[in-house]
Amino acid sequence: MMTIDEYLKKYQDYYTPQADKEKSTSNANYDKQKETVSTTYNTQVDETKSGYEDIYRENAVRKLVNERKIAENMANLGLTDSGLNRTQQTAVQLSYSNNKVKIDTERQKALDTLSNQLAAEIANIEINKSAAAAEIDSKYAQLAESAAQEAYNTDVEAETARQKALLEAQTEQTKAYYSALSKATSSAQEEAKKASYIIKTNGGLLSRNFTGTLSENGVNCYQNSDGSWTYVDNNSGKKTTLAAGVNPYTGTVNPDVENGAFSSNGYQPNNINGKKLTIFDEKCITVNGNTQSVWKTGGKYYAWDGAKNAYFEVKKSGSDWVVA
Repeated sequence: MMTIDEYLKKYQDYYTPQADKEKSTSNANYDKQKETVSTTYNTQVDETKSGYEDIYRENAVRKLVNERKIAENMANLGLTDSGLNRTQQTAVQLSYSNNKVKIDTERQKALDTLSNQLAAEIANIEINKSAAAAEIDSKYAQLAESAAQEAYNTDVEAETARQKALLEAQTEQTKAYYSALSKATSSAQEEAKKASYIIKTNGGLLSRNFTGTLSENGVNCYQNSDGSWTYVDNNSGKKTTLAAGVNPYTGTVNPDVENGAFSSNGYQPNNINGKKLTIFDEKCITVNGNTQSVWKTGGKYYAWDGAKNAYFEVKKSGSDWVVA
């Protein structure tokens, strides 16, 4: 069953192209707005400059008219070369210059106002662009989270139903077993039944007097969240919980567990003296009624004896494996 994080990654990958496409469209719209605003601004700048060119010309014409008028008046009075003529001409020039400075100031102020308006509108568009992109990301993130949670919940419900059905089946098997036993009248049969239990008392170690696997003999085992292992004997109704690494038959911990153990049971080392074991020959030697694999490390071969919580060295004799 996939984890919630695995589902989340799956749906994030699914929605990312859609989010990118939507953000691309949104960004293009805002970029178009900036282009439109800039075009409008440039038009207004051109119109403003053109308008002030007319005012500049009016000021220049006014200066020229005044100069000619003064020149005519002074000529009529015979004062062309007089100080009065020069004074009045200077006054005309000064008025022209003062008006030009005023026009320059007003023109620059108008252009600065347009520039500030453009900057403000562009900044506002950028803010809205970023906010829209963030909103799109948030929308698709929520879609991915919702889809992941729904898929995970569906898996959990299915697994719960499966476990319930399995438990019910095991319960029925146990009931049938005890129902058959209750019909036995012989105390010898009752004792034999008890002797066959792998877990005889709650918290007790497991008996190794059986052939086949634990599950084939009615014993379920599972690992708890803290790493410990729980064994449930469906025949005796007893159970045992042991710390990680503890052999359920001997109650001891093989020292090589410190260097690693097989996850299938948690107590069988996957090494000898820190040297990793590798499968050499699968299910080829019988130990305690079960076929075991032959492992290899350091040029030697070993088989596992769960009842002794230890590996023992083996060698090939003909087509068989025997104790070395």
